[in-house]
Amino acid sequence: MKTCLPYLLRWLLLFGTFSSLAACHSRSQAQGPPREGKIPLQAANWYQLNNIGDEVKPGTGLQQLSDGNLDQEVFMGWSKVLPHYDCYYEFKDLADVSIASVRFYDGDNTFADKPFKLYAKASAAAAPVLLATFTGDTYGQWVEVTLPKPVPARYLVANVWQGFPRELELYGTCKKAPAPALA
Repeated sequence: MKTCLPYLLRWLLLFGTFSSLAACHSRSQAQGPPREGKIPLQAANWYQLNNIGDEVKPGTGLQQLSDGNLDQEVFMGWSKVLPHYDCYYEFKDLADVSIASVRFYDGDNTFADKPFKLYAKASAAAAPVLLATFTGDTYGQWVEVTLPKPVPARYLVANVWQGFPRELELYGTCKKAPAPALA
């Protein structure tokens, strides 16, 4: 097992490097200029400050925000301990993320009294900057919010009640994060 571990780590690093590079389309391997376009979201980078809820199955939950399925509502489970909570996303594989616009796909629910609010944070200690508020009042359409100026982001914070957009897309610039140094 000891001899397999270095090969496994190399494979994981190599695979992660290529998938991140392909997702962000940087011009050079590590430090290319930022690219305008869609900022990739990885399902595994979301977490929430609440219980998972009953009846949650693989393929449901926050990962549904970026699964490409416009026909299915985001299902967070029943019997949440907290009715109002925050969900967090970290751009782990990206650096210099700057968000210029946000797109939400609206399903068939309206929740103007308890909206989904999306914030960006430039660092863990930075104050959150409101990017967009989604109320679900535009049935079956994409809703786009173009920001007055790009907002730097290391983290996203979604302040939620029960309503979610079916999809979330971010546009702006990003670079692939440098690979961690191996000893």
